[in-house]
Amino acid sequence: MAGQVSVGAAEGVEARRVLFSLGRLSADLHAALGALDDFERAILEHEDRVVIEARRLKCLAILDRMGGLEKKGN
Repeated sequence: MAGQVSVGAAEGVEARRVLFSLGRLSADLHAALGALDDFERAILEHEDRVVIEARRLKCLAILDRMGGLEKKGN
């Protein structure tokens, strides 16, 4: 599994930079950062493939929700 998933520290830093640049409400940002942390932890701890995928999807769902809120605000 570790060979199939290649997420470097730089990608995590970049993801966090993007999240902070959105200027979202703190609850949205906290949820997104927590989901990103859970996803990265699952990869680093070599969790089961199903666990990693579930955490990835949770992270994406939160980001989609944040994007939807941004579109409604325009």
